[in-house]
Amino acid sequence: MSHTTTEYRLTDSEQRTLSEELCGPHCDGKILHAPGVCDDCDEFPVFQFVRKLWGINYTEEGDLNKLPCPAEAYRGTGHRAWSGNLAFHKKEGTAE
Repeated sequence: MSHTTTEYRLTDSEQRTLSEELCGPHCDGKILHAPGVCDDCDEFPVFQFVRKLWGINYTEEGDLNKLPCPAEAYRGTGHRAWSGNLAFHKKEGTAE
């Protein structure tokens, strides 16, 4: 009995979508703000749900009863040095 396999290749559109979904909302993939804090992060509700489920702080949350935010554990407040990692509000066009 022989088995054959069919090679499946993602289309360019599928590759872009998958890449965007896996990368997260900010240039630093460890940055994730709490729901309602950042419009960009709010577009990744599954990532936000997993942080809540696993008891991991959102970026700049600081709850001592949870695991630290990965970005802050790695760099402290150094993640704030680049505006692309700050919470963003599209309506106001501002980063905090």
